[in-house]
Amino acid sequence: MVRLGKIRNVRYNKNMKKSTYQKMLNALLGASQKYVNADMLAQMIGIYPDVINEAMSLFNPVVTLDVTFNLKELIPQLEMYLQSAKLSLTKRNRAPKIQEKTFATLGEFVYEKMTISGIVDKNSILSDRDLRLAKKIITQELKNRRK
Repeated sequence: MVRLGKIRNVRYNKNMKKSTYQKMLNALLGASQKYVNADMLAQMIGIYPDVINEAMSLFNPVVTLDVTFNLKELIPQLEMYLQSAKLSLTKRNRAPKIQEKTFATLGEFVYEKMTISGIVDKNSILSDRDLRLAKKIITQELKNRRK
């Protein structure tokens, strides 16, 4: 009795990932059978046969029409495609760090963040970023006192 593998729902899109094609190629090269159709390949790699047929139609359009098409015939074309396909490595654009205003003392911080024209505002609310900055200033002042 043949145990069916778990099949994942992978939808076909025009820009199928290179890793999916690589997975198909590795399964085809590793298969000991001389004949491998889409259903057999689907059991090997866990992708629906329709998705495999659509992906392989890039190399031979007959694949979508003939369910008995031997996918091992497409190995040379698949290898050439994977060699010519470029990896699309795009670097993530990280947001630049915001230059926080540096305060030399806690008094400067309080004067800047918690006063209105020189009068301390008891209703002012500090953000998390301001609280972390205040914590840094306090620890720095404590280190300076210990010296």
